[in-house]
Amino acid sequence: MNRTTQRDLIQGLPQRWREQYRHCAGEKRVITGKLDNLDVDVATPADVAEIIGNESWTRMTCGECKKDVTELVTIGDEPDYESQTASICIDCARKAASLFFKK
Repeated sequence: MNRTTQRDLIQGLPQRWREQYRHCAGEKRVITGKLDNLDVDVATPADVAEIIGNESWTRMTCGECKKDVTELVTIGDEPDYESQTASICIDCARKAASLFFKK
C-alpha cells in the first residue's frame, strides 16, 4: 500500500520519460532535454503538459469515483498488466473504511 501525490509524479517524471523513450530520437529527445531542465520541485502539471503535449503523465484519477485528484492511495499488487490493484482518493478511502463499521 502506498500514497502517491501529483508532486511525486512530477518529481519522477524525467526518469520515467527517459526509461520509456531512451532509444528514441527527434522530438522525444528534445522533450527529454526539456524535462531534465525542469525544476520538478515547483513545476505544475500545466508546465509538464506544455513540454510533453498532453496531461497524461501527471493525471491522477480515482479508480472508484473517477475524479481527477492530486493524491491517491494504491492498494493490492504492484501495478502491472494483470495485477489486482486499486488506486483511490481520500474521499473514497474514507467511504471504504466506513463500511467496516456499518451494521
